[in-house]
Amino acid sequence: MNSPLVTIAIPAYKKAFLKEAVKSALNQTYSNIELIIVDDNSPEKISDLIQEFSDSRIKFYKNEENQGHSDPSKNWNICLNHANGDFFSLLCDDDVYAPTFIEEMLNLQNQFPNYTVFRSRVKTIDTKGQVINWYPSAPTYETGLDYMYQKMSGFRRQTISEFFYNTKYIKKLGGFTNMPRAWTSDSLSIYKFSWEKGIISSQKCLCFFRESTQNISSVFSDALDKRNAIFLYKEEINSYINSVSNIEQKKLLQDALYISLFHEITNLCSMSSFFSIFRIILKGQFPLKWIPFILFKKLSNTLQTISIFPF
Repeated sequence: MNSPLVTIAIPAYKKAFLKEAVKSALNQTYSNIELIIVDDNSPEKISDLIQEFSDSRIKFYKNEENQGHSDPSKNWNICLNHANGDFFSLLCDDDVYAPTFIEEMLNLQNQFPNYTVFRSRVKTIDTKGQVINWYPSAPTYETGLDYMYQKMSGFRRQTISEFFYNTKYIKKLGGFTNMPRAWTSDSLSIYKFSWEKGIISSQKCLCFFRESTQNISSVFSDALDKRNAIFLYKEEINSYINSVSNIEQKKLLQDALYISLFHEITNLCSMSSFFSIFRIILKGQFPLKWIPFILFKKLSNTLQTISIFPF
């Protein structure tokens, strides 16, 4: 496969940083790409912005009804269904690729042709494009089990934009995992895609994840849906753990799941009202000993100070 077609897909809803995302996709040093953009019935006139680009590699679609209100990952799969490329990457509408992202991913794929999931390291940027921090490094190869353990234990960070896949493989697995409000969809999707063959990682920071107030909604109705998503997340992870025969690995994964659930609930509660926090904890039957740490995180966010973790 000398010059495979690569699909870069942007599930579009927010217009604020979309132009930067589109430019970064079109400016790749590897040119044999198609850029799929799926407007999730946004009120922000996404099509007007896309018409500013005169590039035949762009394929623009608009959903008749909004999918992302209940689950943004539905639009991820719509993007995937439109993909014609041998390889696929999903670029969020406020993230950015370095010009050599696709080139580097294809170089990894050529070095490791029997693998199906690849990723680059990530830098976090603010609304002005200034670098805030970068994600931890990862080994060139790690198994799906090891990646799950490292991620749930807090030793890995991820955004869905940093990954690059064999298109047929992830389509065969059913695409991205749908969850209420897409809460934990990114993690569960990567666990599913990498469980059998693992992940190949580049040490180069070639994906830029943007932190902004538009990333996640703080509406309480969302919070209850996301709490329900955490229940489903727990069930899904337990199904993986139950398939592991090694007793030591099983125990470590169970411990990591506990840490992961704590962080998921803490992050969710930090975006909710104080009254909502108790509803989430009590109705969710999560450990009451988490409440002091959750309240501290909530207060820290409110005061814009740095929080701590009880582990």
